[in-house]
Amino acid sequence: LGMPPLLLPTLNSVGAEIGKPIAPQTASVGVSTSKFVRKEGDVIRHNMGWTFILLAYLIIIAIGFYLVEPSVMTLK
Repeated sequence: LGMPPLLLPTLNSVGAEIGKPIAPQTASVGVSTSKFVRKEGDVIRHNMGWTFILLAYLIIIAIGFYLVEPSVMTLK
């Protein structure tokens, strides 16, 4: 693919953490002891906007980092 070898595992880890706030099982466990029981959809909808903001922020950081110092992502 012509990508630095460390980029894909890094993006995989970041993607897993970005998806955590909108994962149904996380919302279910998170609301199980609160007043939001049976309102997992509301919690996920609330988190969705923040998740997209965080995703955009991390994409900008990754692109900027790759453009400024691409040699860091190579195995030597």
